[in-house]
Amino acid sequence: MVFEMKWSFCIILFSHLSCIQGKPPHIIFYLVDDLGWNDVSFHGSLQIPTPNIDVLAANSIVLDNYYVQPLCTPSRAALLTGKHPIHLGLQHLVIRTAEPSGLPLDVKTLPQYLKKFGYRSHGIGKWHLGFYRKEYTPTRRRFDSFFGFWPGAMDYYDYTRYETFKNSTLKYAWGDSLRDNERVAREYKGIYATHLFTDRAIDIIKNHEKEKPLFLYLAPNAVHTGNSYNLFQAPQSEVLKFSCIENPERRTFAAMVSELDKSVGQVFKALQDNSMLDNTIFVISTDNGGEAAGLRGGVGSNWPLRGNKVTLWEGGVRGVGLIWSKLFKQQPRIERNLIHITDWLPTFYHVAGGDVRDLTDIYGINQWKTLVYGKPTSREEILLNIDPIDGASALRVRNYKLVNGSNFNGEYNAWYGPSGRDDDYFSSYYKKLLRSSYSWKVLEEEGLLYNTDKFFIRLRDNCYSDSKRNNSNCDPNLAPCLFDILQDPCELENIANVQPKVVKYMLKRLKFWKASAIPPINQPIDPNADPALHEFTWTNWADSCLSYNNDNFKRI
Repeated sequence: MVFEMKWSFCIILFSHLSCIQGKPPHIIFYLVDDLGWNDVSFHGSLQIPTPNIDVLAANSIVLDNYYVQPLCTPSRAALLTGKHPIHLGLQHLVIRTAEPSGLPLDVKTLPQYLKKFGYRSHGIGKWHLGFYRKEYTPTRRRFDSFFGFWPGAMDYYDYTRYETFKNSTLKYAWGDSLRDNERVAREYKGIYATHLFTDRAIDIIKNHEKEKPLFLYLAPNAVHTGNSYNLFQAPQSEVLKFSCIENPERRTFAAMVSELDKSVGQVFKALQDNSMLDNTIFVISTDNGGEAAGLRGGVGSNWPLRGNKVTLWEGGVRGVGLIWSKLFKQQPRIERNLIHITDWLPTFYHVAGGDVRDLTDIYGINQWKTLVYGKPTSREEILLNIDPIDGASALRVRNYKLVNGSNFNGEYNAWYGPSGRDDDYFSSYYKKLLRSSYSWKVLEEEGLLYNTDKFFIRLRDNCYSDSKRNNSNCDPNLAPCLFDILQDPCELENIANVQPKVVKYMLKRLKFWKASAIPPINQPIDPNADPALHEFTWTNWADSCLSYNNDNFKRI
């Protein structure tokens, strides 16, 4: 009661968190790569148990109407800038490894905003926001340290990136990608990447001077596929635990998710060990939907949501998300207000002690009152994307969602398993996993274990209607499709014909946003990026004195 009174006084008097213990809170942001809606067991499937994430979900604020972008680069840019990708030129596909492009240099990043409040900012894992010149890399964008890789993916054991290119003289390329700050780090080869990044995160937490605020951006490659010749990789001992899964790729993928889940628990435990939990905000978010249905070989699952990563269906943009903190008054609960990935920057800026009115020309809004008190958000609309090249756009306004056009020429517009929902939800084995998880033990010791073994979020029953899936009345390439997402989260029934005024209004809003968009900044592949020209390393090739021309080296 004393704590709650002090907290209320601070909020009224200062309207930010810097009064808590006299300093801003630590922010741990765990950005998972390609985690599908159905790849966490708290969403109802026990095919891949995720006990650490589940326990945190049961005792935190679960973001049930949380939207991200359909691909890696735009989501990461949105998170770190608070700007919508259409205003960054990052609305079409991703920055390819040999593409001379990057997050625009005139845009401030979250570490830059937090710097004035004394934060130490550390990045771990995947960057994917450009590196062709040094000034585009994480430590030049105000991260105090970075341990990870600059391209969009890498091998889980040797940290190389192999990529093929169409319509380019550079057909394929392969090279080392792991960096310790800007130094090529080859000495770690053989250590499983999820373990490597987890250990570095724990080291940073362990050695952090906890009187100073910490921003830890933990963005592992898990559970993104590796190189095309070895898509799924995990320790064999973990793979063997999933022998009940018939598909061998899905079996290894399940082990990858399991290793990720253990990583979440270990990082959470490290915060307790360093006495940092009392003043920490801990977020788990996916960057986009799962890579399912064999897209590039993927075996993730967004079931029962429609679509895939890269699409604007719910399966591509409705993100797995939760936020935990001792500082919250109303915890745990399921938060159904609309939240977008751009909202994190102004929200964190606010809790650090800043005035969000300082933030001009961003898309995100401060969601702190919604998260702390469960108050209605001022966000009634989320622009999911406008891709002028693919011709795909989508918008969510309150309970309605409009889908107009589609990516990949209309592929991946269906519903894809596996569902994994025939398991015994409350089996004694699963309860044992929950009770032995790091998250359970930490919350039990902290006296913060509210919900336990029966916390699952199931979507509405009509999501499981086979007849509606088999008779979809929507083709967004022919005409815009409209859905009532509150009643129909799986986008089974197009209601555009019965709600023409809503369709007209939402098309008008898309036109409004399109007028403010800048053209995509995607560039053709540059053969000078070939790691074979740079000691078989992906590097800042535009800063090099070597150029490539007609199969010969040339000094410039």
